[in-house]
Amino acid sequence: MRQFLKRACAAGIVSFLILLAAGGVAFAAKTETATPFTAQELDQFLLDVPQFLKWQAGLNESLAKNQKLNKEQLEGDLRSRLRLAPERFLYILGRVHEVIGLTLYQAAYSGKKPAGAAADIPVADLSKDEREALKKEIQEKLKAIPPAEIQLIESRLNEILKSGLGQYLGIGSKMK
Repeated sequence: MRQFLKRACAAGIVSFLILLAAGGVAFAAKTETATPFTAQELDQFLLDVPQFLKWQAGLNESLAKNQKLNKEQLEGDLRSRLRLAPERFLYILGRVHEVIGLTLYQAAYSGKKPAGAAADIPVADLSKDEREALKKEIQEKLKAIPPAEIQLIESRLNEILKSGLGQYLGIGSKMK
């Protein structure tokens, strides 16, 4: 559980830094939330994941070396690597993280074992009341997500995890 939490925290911090570094991109991603993504966009997203992860590794390396980051250069580099517009890519990335986390924890806290590559979800020891409150909160958050997006993500979960996002999230299969 601790290792997962460390990875999730690190992923969250890095994602936050990416969004800060790409300021305009992050703002634009928020404005696109009204349009659910399509199966075709998910296909493009999955093709873009390895390039995004390479871009992120370079960003992490620059941060580790305390190098000054140029927002325009970061955004330009990201745009040149992706098939999707960075704003749309980041929207889908955020939605995929959200749905995977919510659905896997919903299953885990409901006593169901998630199927496939995502079966190793750690579950904290919670009281019955805490567990019920968490399940209710997860259900409310899932209701706010377009059902078509949830269905697309769930139907392609193993493919999503194998694209490199599983390793990024600390669950599922490693990159090909």
